[in-house]
Amino acid sequence: MKTVVRAFWVSALLLMTSACSSTFVYNNLDWLVHWYLDDYVDLDRTQKEHFDINLEKWLAWHRSEELARYHAHLESLKNALQAGSMDETQWLEQFELARDHWERLLRKLGPDLAVLITELDDKQVEEMFEELEEENRKEEKKWQKRVEQERLQRRIDNLEEDVSRWIGRLTDQQKALIAEFSPQFHENFPLWMEYRRTWQSQVKALLVADSDLASRQASLEALLTEPRQVRTENYQQKSRQNGELYARLIASLQKSLSDKQRKKLIDELQSLQDDLEDLME
Repeated sequence: MKTVVRAFWVSALLLMTSACSSTFVYNNLDWLVHWYLDDYVDLDRTQKEHFDINLEKWLAWHRSEELARYHAHLESLKNALQAGSMDETQWLEQFELARDHWERLLRKLGPDLAVLITELDDKQVEEMFEELEEENRKEEKKWQKRVEQERLQRRIDNLEEDVSRWIGRLTDQQKALIAEFSPQFHENFPLWMEYRRTWQSQVKALLVADSDLASRQASLEALLTEPRQVRTENYQQKSRQNGELYARLIASLQKSLSDKQRKKLIDELQSLQDDLEDLME
């Protein structure tokens, strides 16, 4: 059921990063969520009815409350950019605001999902976690196929693509900055996979446990609303360091923007705000 949260978050990310398709995806979020969910578990008729009742409630909440928060976040970011160059601390504050969106979503959906997921029978639970583990193995296989230099080049390519999406064609100086910073990022894939499997195993253990339903649902809610609790200290530390490094990179890149690039960045943010305003109406 965590895939439901993922589907909502995919939509939120699209709204924040892709003006050309975001409104279509958001307006069709009901079938998008079902499409995600069907990849993991087949619900019976009663379960689908319960799920759809909750989905309608979640969508109404998201449209009425969350979209305005995204709009306000974009406005604060746009104002900060127009005021001048932002330093590492200011960018970290922006990342924290984005993290708040995610955590609010978890807190909203977590209690309902904890109830819904305990409606699954043993066969459905097994089916869901087999699919999740198959997904884990596929991710591992893709990662293991790449040697260290290929992973580094992929990181550089992804960063260049992400940045150029916002500011247009990169200068040689900007490409050099990305190439300079990229090797400094921690490779967190093994730690992320360890965290993912730990979280999944704890959820599964609760679903098949013989303890009383209320107790299991409370524990599931805690895992769904605060999944980071099962991350190792090493993973948390390296993720924090990667975030700080990324903030320094973005701050350095911002100082290198031409007038044309700066205008494109502001225009992109404004376009996203326009989409959000349309959706809120």
